[in-house]
Amino acid sequence: MREGWDWETKNKVIANINEWKEKFIDIRELTPSPDGEKIAGIVQPETRKFTLCINGETWEELFDRMYSLKFNLDNEPICLGYADYQWNLIIGEKGETRWENTFDMAWNLTLSPDTKSIAINFRTPEMTQGVCLNDQPWENLFVEVRDVIMSPDGQRTASRVQINPRRELDIFWFYEKNYTIAVDGIPWDNSFMSIYGGVFSDDGNHVAVCVMTDLSKYTIAVDGKTWNKEFGGCWEPIFVPKSSDVIAPVQTQEGWTLAKNGDPIWPYFLQVWKQKFSPDGKKIAAVVALASGEWTVAIDGNPWKITFNQMVLDPHFSPDSKKVAAVVKHNNKWTIAVDGYPWETWFDNVWDPIFSPTGDKIAVRAEKDGKYFIVVDGKVSKEAYEWLWDPVFSPDGSKILVRCIKDGKYCRKVFSVNEI
Repeated sequence: MREGWDWETKNKVIANINEWKEKFIDIRELTPSPDGEKIAGIVQPETRKFTLCINGETWEELFDRMYSLKFNLDNEPICLGYADYQWNLIIGEKGETRWENTFDMAWNLTLSPDTKSIAINFRTPEMTQGVCLNDQPWENLFVEVRDVIMSPDGQRTASRVQINPRRELDIFWFYEKNYTIAVDGIPWDNSFMSIYGGVFSDDGNHVAVCVMTDLSKYTIAVDGKTWNKEFGGCWEPIFVPKSSDVIAPVQTQEGWTLAKNGDPIWPYFLQVWKQKFSPDGKKIAAVVALASGEWTVAIDGNPWKITFNQMVLDPHFSPDSKKVAAVVKHNNKWTIAVDGYPWETWFDNVWDPIFSPTGDKIAVRAEKDGKYFIVVDGKVSKEAYEWLWDPVFSPDGSKILVRCIKDGKYCRKVFSVNEI
């Protein structure tokens, strides 16, 4: 995909956003395409009317509401639009592709990893809810459908669903098991007091989720069957790559640990969560707390030697599985820590680390003193921007695509890594 992008032109001014601000009442969800060649925004050309503007060109059709603007990997915009009392999914640079199905309400627009599949939650005029995948709504509908869980191949969906309607003024309803998981619209036989954190296995044949079995008991359910142990708490599970085995953080009397199919596999910590497998499937990284205000990352149960007193966000493995990087917060400042070593420069805000294809470089966008910068391996770019989106490495890792707002204009810039 990235091989076909323009990696030679160093600077393109795509659109003047300041002119948009003068032309429209409001601009929302300003979003660049993956290749940086397009910038789209939901704009308000007149009171209570919305449309899409791409590179300064607006659609002719107006909508009463629009939101959830995204681009697929083919650089086509996708969003939800409301007109004539119906919500619909809209695809294409001119909005030329629409789903045949329309809805009373639509939300949680979700794309598969390859962006070929699209799913949403929807509500009907009869006040029932479901999931629609690629314009095919579930046949079974429910009182309430909370989210969209999509299989890695984009061919299946699941969601937390409410199977019993709330009884008015009946507070004891909340003590009953009114929730379950529906997979492709088919509910599990088992139900629970609460459900969260659902995920598909790699092959899309299994679903795991955190469940509340009693007022103070939690466990993991896989395909409707719970682990044979209950815990004081659980966080979101993940599947072992290419397997039906499940890993999840659980709270025991000894503390928090990672459990595999219900059995602890790590030492105990004050907290464990955000676990992630390496690309080769041989390592597990997770955020852990050694004590109050002592956050760090553990690899296969072994914590980094350094800790941070406020926050550590999700760990990220390099493509070769050899490095781990994470956003960290310490003394009200942010930076990136790599294999336990924080960058020397600290920022007011930092976004997720992005590894180069070979794993030898890390790029991020960061904020400092109200300006935004590209940072590579701790080195801050010479140029500051009014706004930035995540940088993108070229396929060989030698160049970086920068999508930015500079002097009120949306620009597409290409730098060699050594220029940063």
